[in-house]
Amino acid sequence: MQEGRPEVGSDGHGRRKPAAEADFNRRCADVLCIWHLCGRSACRRSRRCRDPEARCLLRHACLVPVRARLYLCGVLDGIGAGTPEEQVDAALRKEEMVFTAWRVACGAGDGPARF
Repeated sequence: MQEGRPEVGSDGHGRRKPAAEADFNRRCADVLCIWHLCGRSACRRSRRCRDPEARCLLRHACLVPVRARLYLCGVLDGIGAGTPEEQVDAALRKEEMVFTAWRVACGAGDGPARF
């Protein structure tokens, strides 16, 4: 490791980032179309996060519409709590419309997001 530079695969402070966390962040980045905002040409070409550490999500999530982010968080919270899908859908109707509009604007289509 060079002095002053964290290890590859670290959280920026020299601590190793669990692979599961990076994989989860990469999937969230893909669902939110972070590749559309990313400066990495590999991400834009493949239309998915190609950063092994998925740092793009943390860097660019603030540029995604708030309601689109709230939709993803609400769905994940609902799944984690075991809430029936119909209840989650009903509670997040407005957020889902913004989420879908964002994905269409990014060129991801209006079909269901694959998580």
